[in-house]
Amino acid sequence: GGGKAMRVPFALIWLVTMVLVAACSGISHSAEVQEAIDSGNLKHLNGDHDGAIADYSRAIELDPDLVLAYRARGWVYLLIGDLDQAIADYDRAVELDPDRAAHYASRGMAYQERGDLDRAIADFDRWVELDTETAPAYLYRGRAYRDKGDIDRATADFREILKITDDPRHRLLARTELNALGVSP
Repeated sequence: GGGKAMRVPFALIWLVTMVLVAACSGISHSAEVQEAIDSGNLKHLNGDHDGAIADYSRAIELDPDLVLAYRARGWVYLLIGDLDQAIADYDRAVELDPDRAAHYASRGMAYQERGDLDRAIADFDRWVELDTETAPAYLYRGRAYRDKGDIDRATADFREILKITDDPRHRLLARTELNALGVSP
């Protein structure tokens, strides 16, 4: 069950890619697993989604408990709009590593893109629990509440961003969302 490709801001793609590359390079694996991960990262950076998926899948075949490979492959699936596959990979990442906020963030994005707002909000709730100081968690959860029609909770999340961060980009996004809702910051 695919869908259209997800429209993700370039900066977010770059950030997630760099996090994946950095995370993959610092972990000890067999040379063959590391080669598959490195090749997948390079293909991902160059926009070869099918090649990246194949390489990450090879890493998973070699090491079925390699959380990083599921997360990386899930992100590529998310980018190309194969939401069911993305969610399946994030489910496995959560199963293997249940206390990492990034798994819930990415799976929540996939659920949100699919229109499953209740599951998206549940994952964003867990993201907030695991990383209370991250403005993006409140931004994504606020948008899910907004899309669900829960303006009070959306407003609360967008206002929380203004309380917890001085980052001008996050503050601008929060203010933009509040203005669109017709409420004051």
